[in-house]
Amino acid sequence: MLKLGGRASTPREGKQIAELLISSGKALDKFRQMVTLQNGDVRVIDNPERLPQAQHKMDAISPSSGYVAAIQCEQVGTACVILGGGRERKEDAVDPAVGIVLHKKVSDPVTAGEPLCTIHYNSKARAARARTLVEVLAVAEIAMSSASAEVRQRVAAASERVTALEGGLRGLRERDAHGVADVIRGKLADHLGVDARILGIRVTNPGNLAVDIGEDYLRIAAELRGARTTLREAIAAARADDSSGLPDRLDAGAVMAVAKRAGHPLVYVLATVWGGVALVVSPDDAITDVPLNQVTSDVTAALLFGRDGRPGYERGAMNGDYEALGAVLPDVIATLGTTVT
Repeated sequence: MLKLGGRASTPREGKQIAELLISSGKALDKFRQMVTLQNGDVRVIDNPERLPQAQHKMDAISPSSGYVAAIQCEQVGTACVILGGGRERKEDAVDPAVGIVLHKKVSDPVTAGEPLCTIHYNSKARAARARTLVEVLAVAEIAMSSASAEVRQRVAAASERVTALEGGLRGLRERDAHGVADVIRGKLADHLGVDARILGIRVTNPGNLAVDIGEDYLRIAAELRGARTTLREAIAAARADDSSGLPDRLDAGAVMAVAKRAGHPLVYVLATVWGGVALVVSPDDAITDVPLNQVTSDVTAALLFGRDGRPGYERGAMNGDYEALGAVLPDVIATLGTTVT
């Protein structure tokens, strides 16, 4: 930024200037001035405890061992938005107390069960969504770390290419007449204090504001399709090169391997209107079928989605709401335990 602003001739010189301003205390003094000009409480600079504090915090745990291959900054930012640190919708309020504290950097080793970050939250439902996103990202990046450096570079280059082309398409849309109309609609809505969706605007003569994007759009869209194919191929190569033991597909052999590594059985329940059956996959490669004549699809639907005001298993399992999951599991276990024949 110092180079772009003309204060430094090279990025290295800009870095030296920035380091000098920080070490001399001038940067901190300027920050105090900025806070004062915005009617902020400058006392928080020396006493951060005065800042808003989240009511709860929890750790996102690494699901496996390996090395941190990359940190998806945009997705971590999305997780912060989910917590309430940003707006998912225009009308949402921002909660300044929530956020994510990272404990790992790129290339750091990580072991299964180790905290990757700490999530500070006020909403349990939002925290569960954010934690699920972070842990899913961790699985992908830690698994990628087991691939060779060449394969990881292929994936990174392909991903950057896709991102750049997607940005190019967005830029074209903003220059199109419809994009111009959307911008004008948004500005009018902000000025009037109304929902932009209720404003019907048609640009009859956008002039120099819009251009014909047809040929460029078709060209970039074709390049994007090719780039996405390249990315899929690179990810497939990374999975083939992965030694972490995570299965690429859940066929019978892969499920038995997961059960063996976990050291306890995996149970799958299939229910119909006439009754159900459970398949028990044990760590010793045995598969046992257990009839569940009284477990019909109505019973499993009640367990999944809830009934008579009681929560269902889906809310906890799919949304990462661990408290909801803990509350409903006894009913699930009791139902299965009393209906096995």
